Amino acid sequence: KNYKEKISSGKHFHNVLCLSEAKGMDITMNREERIEEILRSMKSFVKQKYRKDELLQECFLLQEEMVGLTYREEHARQGNLKLWDVRYHLERLNEERGHVADAELARFKVGCRTVSNLIKAEVSGNRGERKAFGALRHIKSPHRLLQNVELESSGIRTEIDALVLTPKAAFIVEVKNTKRDIFIDESGDYYRTGEYLNRDSNIAEKLDRKERVLREVLNAAEIAMEDMEVVRIIVFTDNRISVRNCYKGVKTCFLSQLSYMIDGYEGKEVFTEDELEEMADVIDGVSRRKAYPIEEIDMDQFKRDFAETMAALELAEQIQKCEEIMDTEKKEEETGENTDSKNPIWPTATVVVTALAAAAVWYFSKNRNGGLKR
Repeated sequence: KNYKEKISSGKHFHNVLCLSEAKGMDITMNREERIEEILRSMKSFVKQKYRKDELLQECFLLQEEMVGLTYREEHARQGNLKLWDVRYHLERLNEERGHVADAELARFKVGCRTVSNLIKAEVSGNRGERKAFGALRHIKSPHRLLQNVELESSGIRTEIDALVLTPKAAFIVEVKNTKRDIFIDESGDYYRTGEYLNRDSNIAEKLDRKERVLREVLNAAEIAMEDMEVVRIIVFTDNRISVRNCYKGVKTCFLSQLSYMIDGYEGKEVFTEDELEEMADVIDGVSRRKAYPIEEIDMDQFKRDFAETMAALELAEQIQKCEEIMDTEKKEEETGENTDSKNPIWPTATVVVTALAAAAVWYFSKNRNGGLKR
């Protein structure tokens, strides 16, 4: 009776709420509570700053959390799913549920693309650096090798993938793990080529900054750099690509050529091995793996966009289930009214059999121990 009175109140959305109450279904209409619940469950990117060596693992944790919240646990564990799988799954659910989360999903998709590219770049960069470090171990001449050097001077921060100190020169090695053909023009603009030229950055400016900071750091330690040459090398890990370099301020090579280029460098020896050791100690001492804000994306907002999308889709699913129950019960009531009008006195055979079976169960349960319990 209570249910029918509520159903007669009129508004469709109110009907759904009334039905959920009458059926004891757990529908939380406060979306904000659900959004905050999802955000509290996520443990990734809770800090505002991260070191470079922390970033990739934190991205993997974020991806794992979003996959786990989107899919069933077994499916998420066995499917080796990624962020783009989450995106496509949510797009499909949004279509099925009447595009209830278009705005939220649009924001999530933009962030998803950025984070996926960030993961791809970090994975590619790490893989390329490992290959380059392996190639540098084939250097035969006296040298000191420093990897992933982070330096700062005069408010300028820079990272050098690999720094090789030799008696003749300091080699700044920039590692590129790309599968696209490369063109570097006379001014140092770095392009990925194909059907179109895609400008990446001005590699001359980046390398100038690395050299300037390196010189300032060593000069501050009273190590004279005036007579030492600094050679900039870009090494490409994939020897199947084509590289055309028109900029005279940088040398380019592939991994197999890297150690020979350093060993074969013609120049005057200006430092002893002891001085190389001193220089390496100075650089290693000031090189700090500092934590920095993530520049590419606001991770807090990205997580909120995901939570808002999930909350909207979950609510739509629950409302959809209520509507299905309403339709089913309405059909059952209509069927029952038609049956009652046609058979006002005699019950159907199914009802009779069911009633007799219920009576038999009751009787035997009460008389199992020889009589009714008082």
